[in-house]
Amino acid sequence: MSEITVTRKDLYDLVWSEPMLSLSKRYKISDNGLRKICKRMNIPLPKAGHWMKQQFGKKVRIIPFPESFEGVVTFTLSLRTADEKKNTESLSVLTKQIKSDPVLSFTVPDRLSHPDRLIIEARQYLTNKDTFIYQGMVSSSRDGLDIKVTPKNINRALLFMDTLIKALRARKHETILKNGFTYAIIKEQEFRIFFRGKTKRVIVPGKHYDSSEYHPVNILYFKYDGYSSKEWKDGKQPLENYLPEIVSKLEIASAELTAEQEKNRKYFEEIERKRQAVIDAQQLKENELSEFKDLMVKAERW
Repeated sequence: MSEITVTRKDLYDLVWSEPMLSLSKRYKISDNGLRKICKRMNIPLPKAGHWMKQQFGKKVRIIPFPESFEGVVTFTLSLRTADEKKNTESLSVLTKQIKSDPVLSFTVPDRLSHPDRLIIEARQYLTNKDTFIYQGMVSSSRDGLDIKVTPKNINRALLFMDTLIKALRARKHETILKNGFTYAIIKEQEFRIFFRGKTKRVIVPGKHYDSSEYHPVNILYFKYDGYSSKEWKDGKQPLENYLPEIVSKLEIASAELTAEQEKNRKYFEEIERKRQAVIDAQQLKENELSEFKDLMVKAERW
């Protein structure tokens, strides 16, 4: 079975049996997502350093299971397939390799230094006094980098994107603008990328009916779409800390897409081969029948 339903006690036993990161590799849930579920179900978690102390035989404190709880007492976990486990491990390995690459720099500076041409163009548009601000957000032009943030976050967005573009270029990838969108070209595969500020929906009371508006919140995120999609945002750590993971995830997604396309190519080639084999067999049958008829005519004449 790919899914299992666990009780609160089962989940408690699980998170006290091995580290969250290890569990996230076995089940289709991030370590952070698992922490949120445990918090929601009032399940205590091991303190920082718990597993390190246990590894070296030091005494650790185990928080007892709280029996009393009002709410949902079961949760469904989905097991990762072998390929999904492999991809998760590959991302971790590649991210470490990219972080240690001396050619790359993922330290986002305090100010722009020798910015990329795309960054210069985006800055000119975003900081123009005539640029339209809608519901507190300013967007880059249709012909520029896909950025939409509050005016106070323009500089942060430009610094992040400049660092990302330079890191991609150092890894032999490109960033291009096409048809009003921004794309990262990773080994000939295209992924649409964009930088945004989060918003929240606010109900505005009216005389006759209520309306809604979207107000910005001080959370930034970066996302890519294409063969797959993935989003990174400000949270326990700033968005900038995810830059190595973003680059590695794009490279892995590109490799997966290429492999999928090759698989599909071979599949359709096999379909075409079989179809052609049927046609050839039918043609051979017709040729043999025609030759037989000719032979019969010649025999009768003889």
